[in-house]
Amino acid sequence: MGDGFPVEILYFIPLLIFYYLFRPFYAAFLFVRPPRMKIAYFTPTNLGVTYEDVVLTSQDGVKLAGWYIPSRNKAAVILLHGHSGNRLGVIHQAEALLQAGYGILMYDLRAHGSSGGRRFARGQSGVDDLLAAVAYLSKRPDVQPGGIGVMGISVGGLFALQAAAQTVAIRAVVGEGSSPAVLADVPPPDSWWRRLGYWQQQLYMQFILRFARQQSLPSNAAAAARLNGRPLLLIAAGEGGEAKMLKYLADTVETAVFWQIPEARHGQGWHARQDEYNHRLVAFFDGALSRQDQFRILLPEEE
Repeated sequence: MGDGFPVEILYFIPLLIFYYLFRPFYAAFLFVRPPRMKIAYFTPTNLGVTYEDVVLTSQDGVKLAGWYIPSRNKAAVILLHGHSGNRLGVIHQAEALLQAGYGILMYDLRAHGSSGGRRFARGQSGVDDLLAAVAYLSKRPDVQPGGIGVMGISVGGLFALQAAAQTVAIRAVVGEGSSPAVLADVPPPDSWWRRLGYWQQQLYMQFILRFARQQSLPSNAAAAARLNGRPLLLIAAGEGGEAKMLKYLADTVETAVFWQIPEARHGQGWHARQDEYNHRLVAFFDGALSRQDQFRILLPEEE
């Protein structure tokens, strides 16, 4: 080293390697193996309604534990919680929709709560789980054909959108803080500092798929393009990357509605504006699932 070279800088090199390489590696490892939060001391009975314990079987044989509250208006909504939670993470949304007469199906995502599965990912397995839930509702005598909607928070919002792109049985989608499926869903960086974070995000998403042994889903924009006129409500918290990402997605879909809650944290929109949130959620599904022309499953050639 020449004279005057600050040798102390060498001490920071391992820290930089840890932060920019090991950090996304470790975060992805934890994402794929979320902590299990079991249901305790609460059931829909606490809301004054009767319910059925449901066990869904996904395409790969994984068992998903959930609840179903029968419909009173011939329509039902599947509610999906976010990462590291369980079905109680959408209990407030469930209560609002129950009061409006909707049937509610809520289950623990795979590798969460009381459901089976050892690994979790933003992959096709989560979409297949939701498709199994749609198949269950499609056979319910209290749910009319074309009367199925889905609402998801965070990664649940990702699965909701991606599943709707794969089946016309889902007639309306709500995503709050929906996760990106691929890096192309994330707004490009506008500074050198954000470019480093963008690179970390890319590593993080690749590590998740590698750990979970799954392939990447199509981009959310590609999934949204397959909705074919079905209503989409995107809810964003804060004023940062999440809002930019979902606003851009909403702008690509003619039937999408974008609602930003600047004061809310990720996945906490209901807690920031309870009354307005309930009103918007119910009004959205009323408009999407109560129209007579919605109660018809499109044939493949009509897609």
